[in-house]
Amino acid sequence: MDEELASIKEDEEPQDIFGMSPEDWEDLEGKIGKAIQLAGQLADIWGQFNQIQADKEKKKNYKNMKGVVTEKKKELLNKQLNAGKISQEQYNARTSQLDADLEKKKKTEIAKKQAKNVTKRNQFFRL
Repeated sequence: MDEELASIKEDEEPQDIFGMSPEDWEDLEGKIGKAIQLAGQLADIWGQFNQIQADKEKKKNYKNMKGVVTEKKKELLNKQLNAGKISQEQYNARTSQLDADLEKKKKTEIAKKQAKNVTKRNQFFRL
């Protein structure tokens, strides 16, 4: 019996406290490396998806915001211009200011949405 036990122990590869041989650790390390690569590729794909969504949102916001608020204000200014209540220079200055304000609001809104998307993506990859 002792001889059989000794022959079995001689045939086994050296193992650590986890019961793994050096070859097992190398295999596991390779698999972990592949998993990390896949996670990186997934992160890249997720980032591209978020960029596409941000671009769509940017176009949508531009159309919605431009069409509703600024145009109504410009219509009111145009009525005042036609009624002689304001001059052409005042009309031009005020419409330019409306456009500048709108552009600032759009950029702020887009930046907020992009920041939310980045936060969501980071939370996704922390899981």
